[in-house]
Amino acid sequence: GQLNMVTQQNASASEELAATAEEMNAQAQQLLDSVSRFRLTSQPEPHTAPATPHHRPKPQSTPTSHDHHTINTTPEFVRF
Repeated sequence: GQLNMVTQQNASASEELAATAEEMNAQAQQLLDSVSRFRLTSQPEPHTAPATPHHRPKPQSTPTSHDHHTINTTPEFVRF
């Protein structure tokens, strides 16, 4: 009766969750493959603003292969 119905519902939900987990894993792998083509040229700044403004020279970077794009992480804005 009712116990059998609940058991079947739980089994169905478990199968659905397993399929969803597999799909999310595949999507995560695709995202990693896409993102791996990019390289950062500098470390991100801390989230606190400096006490006095300062000049940062542009980082010098050369891509190591034709597959990689270079991203400059130097912020283009001033924090107030």
